Amino acid sequence: MARVTTSQTGPFSYGLNEVTIEGVGIHPGIITFCYYESLLQDSIVVTATYADSGVRGPGGKNVFEGLPVVGGEKTKVSFKDANGVTINAELFLKNNPTTGDRTTTGIYNLIMVSEEIRENNRVRVPIRFDGQPSDHVRQILTEYLKTTKNLDIEDTLIPRNFYGANKKPIYLINWLAQHSVPSATSDAYGKTAGFFYFETSEGIKFKSIDFLMGQEPKSKIIYNETPDKRGEKIPPGYDTTALSYHKSNRNDVVLKEEIGAYANRIVNFNPFDFLYEVNVYNAQEFMGAYTLAGKTMPVQETDFTRTTYYLRDIGTLPSGTTQQQIEKSKEENFKISEIRNQAIMRYNQLFISQISITIPSDYTLHVGDTVRFDAPSQQENLKNDDVDKQVGGLYIIAALCHYVTPKECLTNLTLVRDSFGRK
Repeated sequence: MARVTTSQTGPFSYGLNEVTIEGVGIHPGIITFCYYESLLQDSIVVTATYADSGVRGPGGKNVFEGLPVVGGEKTKVSFKDANGVTINAELFLKNNPTTGDRTTTGIYNLIMVSEEIRENNRVRVPIRFDGQPSDHVRQILTEYLKTTKNLDIEDTLIPRNFYGANKKPIYLINWLAQHSVPSATSDAYGKTAGFFYFETSEGIKFKSIDFLMGQEPKSKIIYNETPDKRGEKIPPGYDTTALSYHKSNRNDVVLKEEIGAYANRIVNFNPFDFLYEVNVYNAQEFMGAYTLAGKTMPVQETDFTRTTYYLRDIGTLPSGTTQQQIEKSKEENFKISEIRNQAIMRYNQLFISQISITIPSDYTLHVGDTVRFDAPSQQENLKNDDVDKQVGGLYIIAALCHYVTPKECLTNLTLVRDSFGRK
């Protein structure tokens, strides 16, 4: 990977290549430009502040009055970093741009999102699905959201039959994410589950938590409060230095216990024989099945702290011929006790440790990528070069923002993981 230096944060000849609304370029008037990706976001989002720079639209009026711009218009953005890596996106204008209160200068705040978000409101999914959740996600994206973007869908292990019931496509995809087990962890079935649906400039992704945790780092970043002298002082073994760094311990023990992050109980009721089954899960028993980014998870020796109740899904939507469906009428369609609470635990473990850093612009990084981060150990000897073994190590990029102005070009990363300590 190319080394990224702080020289990229000064005045530049790179940055915005294109920002258009219905084919009319407005990038000369952009004051600030922010591009966002997030694991918890169904679409990439772009915000921009535009000052009327004299660009004329139809009829010789300014762009927003001449088109006119009322929201819903097609937009295109293109921007690059100092290494020549370019991000291109076709979006639509989500809002009717607000304007400043001056009569001589128009200031407009723009919000742009992916077309799939708009299509999601226009269609419903009425059909039945049989088979793997990963196949259902592909079908929903291509047949209902009509996306032509690159799809990076991780294969799942356990089938999930269900009716769409006229729900929105993205709702169903996020629902399936909570009922999915990665095929690569078949030996850990019954101990881990949970996927994320998200979008980057590379396409739409459906990935398991354990896959994200198990990746090799895409970049190696260090924060040492020492100027890198335009790349000459980046320590060996690292790709860039962080310009700012803030850590946040998100392991609120009381809250984590309330949501069952480490120990929970599931009660299943069988409506045919009126029997119920109780299962208790403790993350400490699953440690060998988890793919951890850090060294240890702060698991507490405790009994269950949350209980969920479910009606067992027996005899509904069996696959096959009529005779085969009759034979399967007493089988459980989806063994929720082996998946649902395990997903609850993994989702709530992921954000235990969180840090926020700002680096020189680097458009090779995306949400879902893994990076290695190190910071100096806080010791009395200021010349000590030891790294902090508790904070340092692998992290997943949970959210990012590429920030562009005429004077600087930066990338802010929110990094998370499910454990503490450097491996």
